[in-house]
Amino acid sequence: MLACRSVRDALLSGTARFADSALAAGTDVVIADALMPYVPSLLAMGHSEQAITAFMADLADILAPLRPVMIFLDGDASAALSRAAAREEPGWLEWYIGKLAATRCSRKFKYGASAAEYLRRERAITLSAVSRQNRGLVLIENVTELTPAQVLHAAQQGLSQWMTNSPS
Repeated sequence: MLACRSVRDALLSGTARFADSALAAGTDVVIADALMPYVPSLLAMGHSEQAITAFMADLADILAPLRPVMIFLDGDASAALSRAAAREEPGWLEWYIGKLAATRCSRKFKYGASAAEYLRRERAITLSAVSRQNRGLVLIENVTELTPAQVLHAAQQGLSQWMTNSPS
């Protein structure tokens, strides 16, 4: 468990340095692609949902001065995996399933359906942890059925409420 605590502490420390540097620079907007990659990583290391929720609460405290807003692109996991497999090089899906199988997760992933199940669990844990925090969340549902232009429009609409409510 010591290794898990040191990884957790390293992730929190690195995030704190990131937040401090953005604040010190007077940056108005920071866009981080997948600031929550921590959930898949923590799951892969065998952390429980309770441990991840506690981690996310600590993370929220660190990020609070930045007033983060998460844009969560939500869609059908099976469809997303199929689209990714079609977009990526041949063998990508097998590589991804192998990557999941190599983690410390309690389940072994041998088929695409299992990988989709894993992604649904990852989604549920992420959204549950974020919903427990006083954090902005823009949830764009059914993203696998939307065009890129529709996703952008939904993100802009969702962010507009957070931009107009910014402190003076």
